[in-house]
Amino acid sequence: MAKIKGICRNEECDHCDEIMEAEKSNFVCEYCQKPLFPLAANSAGGGGRFNTKLNVIILAAILILGGLGYGGYATFDSHQKKVNMQRIKEDSIKAKVKEDSIKAAQAQEKARSEVVAKVQAKADSIIAANEKLLEEKGKKIREDAKKAIDTQLTSLRTVCQTLQFENIALIDTIEVAINECWKNADQLTPTSNTGRNPSWGRYEGPRQNGLPNGSGILYINRTTTINGQTARPGERIEGVFRNGYVNMGTWFKNDGNTVVVKDFKVL
Repeated sequence: MAKIKGICRNEECDHCDEIMEAEKSNFVCEYCQKPLFPLAANSAGGGGRFNTKLNVIILAAILILGGLGYGGYATFDSHQKKVNMQRIKEDSIKAKVKEDSIKAAQAQEKARSEVVAKVQAKADSIIAANEKLLEEKGKKIREDAKKAIDTQLTSLRTVCQTLQFENIALIDTIEVAINECWKNADQLTPTSNTGRNPSWGRYEGPRQNGLPNGSGILYINRTTTINGQTARPGERIEGVFRNGYVNMGTWFKNDGNTVVVKDFKVL
């Protein structure tokens, strides 16, 4: 009987992958007795044609599966690249926004520091000028006038210490008030300490015709409104009073903040 060629595929066989011949009726490896894999070149009994078709089908299947696998990988790889590019773009935008925010904050802080420095320099010059004037004219000014000037200088220092960036105009207001105080120094005459008090507070200091007039303190005992802001018990205003008005003073609040008060009617 004619023999056909085949290949042993038993990996445990010492003759694995060797081409050998065997009868078609007993197409097994002569060493391990495992079935042989027929070669495409076989032609006996139509086996060659059958095996050739089978090999073609197997090869086609391999190509198709390989193509599908490559296509899937290519699609996944393309999507992953898009995701990575989008992530890089978003990270770049976030980094740029953060950098711009830092630069803006630095620029604002620099501008604020420059303004505060200018304000402090102006405040120092005002204080120096008035202290010099006080030294030159101290003998001619009554004691109450001297206290009034000292109070103005204290208010100025307080505002300078708590000055906010947007409140630079307060310095000009204080400068006008100090100059006004000097201008009217001779009129500040402590004639009496008795008189009426507002229903919401108590004034301590010199008076003229029963009205607050001089350097004094206004204690707030009941909730009221001062220049549109709520004043609460325990707070006080220290400053210069003129004919029942707060000519220029510092409002000390319970929360630790201070506010400049000017031209506020007490009585």
